Amino acid sequence: TLSLLALEKIEGKGHVEVSWTFGSDRKRITYIPIWVVRYGDYQSAHYIRTSYLAPFCQAPGRVCSSESWLNGRGNSMGPELNAPNAIRGSCPDGSGGTYLVDESIEKIVVRSGGLEDEASDNLTEGQEATIEITVYAYGSGTSDTADIWHSTDPNNSGTWTWVESIVPPNGGLVTLKSTITIAHGAPVQAVRVNYRYQGDRSTCSGGDYDEVDDLVFTVKASDSIDQGGIPPTDAEQLSAFPYDTAVPTYSPTVPFPTFTPSSSDPTWGPTLLPSTEEPTFAPSIQPSSAPTFSLDTSVEIPVDEIVPGVAVYVSNLGAPTCFAVASTCDSGTLLEGRGITGPSDLPESNHPNSIDGCTDGNRGKYKKQGSVDRVRIGAVDGREFREGSTVFIEAYVYARKTLPYTVDFYHAPDATDPKWTLIDEKSAVTTNGFKKLTVVHEIKGGALQAIRVNLRDEDRMEGSTCTLGKRNDVDDLVFAVSE
Repeated sequence: TLSLLALEKIEGKGHVEVSWTFGSDRKRITYIPIWVVRYGDYQSAHYIRTSYLAPFCQAPGRVCSSESWLNGRGNSMGPELNAPNAIRGSCPDGSGGTYLVDESIEKIVVRSGGLEDEASDNLTEGQEATIEITVYAYGSGTSDTADIWHSTDPNNSGTWTWVESIVPPNGGLVTLKSTITIAHGAPVQAVRVNYRYQGDRSTCSGGDYDEVDDLVFTVKASDSIDQGGIPPTDAEQLSAFPYDTAVPTYSPTVPFPTFTPSSSDPTWGPTLLPSTEEPTFAPSIQPSSAPTFSLDTSVEIPVDEIVPGVAVYVSNLGAPTCFAVASTCDSGTLLEGRGITGPSDLPESNHPNSIDGCTDGNRGKYKKQGSVDRVRIGAVDGREFREGSTVFIEAYVYARKTLPYTVDFYHAPDATDPKWTLIDEKSAVTTNGFKKLTVVHEIKGGALQAIRVNLRDEDRMEGSTCTLGKRNDVDDLVFAVSE
C-alpha cells in the first residue's frame, strides 16, 4: 500500500512522506513539499437585543458576516431589520428615497487576510483583516461616500478610528473593500460604515439619504501559532504592528506543538500546490538548552542587551542584530520611519540601518510616503536557525497606493561581508497604507547572516542590491545561525 504521512503540521511550508508498506515493512520513497493552510470557522452575525443592538459575531472566525440583517435603510426602506443597527442606537438612519434606488448599506463582512488574500485563519489580533461592504449606490455613485471606521471598544460608541472613505465606482449594488490591522488587547472590536450622500466625513452624518451600520466581531488572541507557523516567543511580545512602543521582555520559548494526523480534525486542511523545488528533508535538530554565540571577532557584542529573538542596534554592523541563536529575530520598533523622517517628527533611529552603506531617501513625511517599519524572520519548523533552515521573512511596510511601491527581499550569507542574493519582490501597494509582505527562503551560509528589505517606488537598479531613490527605504536585519 501507499500512504501519506504528514511530518510537519504547521502554518506554512511542510512535507508529506510518501512510503511503501508491505506487511510490517515500510520503505520511505520520497518527501513532497506542501503548504499547510489553517482554516477558521465562518461566523454569521446575530442580533442580540440585550447586547450591542447591532449584528454581532460572538466567536472568532475567519469570516464575520452580517448576512441579511442590514438589508435596507431604516424603517422606511426595506425595511431594515432592527434599524438602525448602530451600536446601542447611537446614530439614526435617514428616511428619504426609495429602496434600491437611493442609498443603503446591504451587507458588511470582516474577514482575515489582506485584499488579495483568501480568508484562512481566524481573525487574530495583530493581523491584517479585510472589510467588504456591499452598498446600493445612487445614480452613477459619484455623489455617495462610505466612511469606514474601526473601534477597539464597542461598549464606548464614541471611540472610532477612521480607516478610509471610498466613493463607489458606479451605481447600483457595489462591494467596497478596505483593510485594517486588528488591535491587540481587545477581544471584541467593531467596524462602522457611515454611508452618505455628499457631505463631509463623519461617524454619523445624519442626512436624509444617509445610513450608519455597525458590525461587532470577536478576535483571537495572538498567543497561538501565527502565520509563520511557530509558537510565540520573546519576539512575539514585541510591538504589535503598526506601532506599539512597549519595551520587549523575554519569556521562555513555548514548546513547538506536535500532532497526529486525523481526518476528524476540522481545523486543518493541507493544500497541495505544484512545486518546482527538489524535495528535501531536514532531520530533526533539537534546540540547545542555552543560547549559543558564534560571531566574527571584529563585532562588539552588547552582552547586557542580548535577548533571544529580539534585535538590538549594533553600530559596528550598522543594523539591528539578533546575536543569540533563536527561532525568530524581530526588529521591533528599531526601523520605524525612513531616513530623516519618522514618528513624532524624529528621524528613523540609526538610519539608514544598512550593513553596507546603502542609504535612504529623505523626501516626504512619515505616513505620507513609504517606509519599512519592521522586519521579522522565523524558522518555519519552529526550531533554532541552522544551516539549511527554511525561514519566513515578514516586512511590515507603509505604502500608499498613490505611488507604485515594490519591496525587494535579499539574503546575505555573511553579514560581515555581505554579498546579497535577491529572494523575491512583492507589490507593497495597499489602500490604507499598512501592509505585511511575506516570503520564504532557505538560509545557507555563516554564523551571522542578514536579510535586506528594499522599498522602492521605481524600477530596480540593474545589477544593484541597493535601489536608491528620494522616497526609497532600505533596512537590514542581522541574525545568528547555529552551524
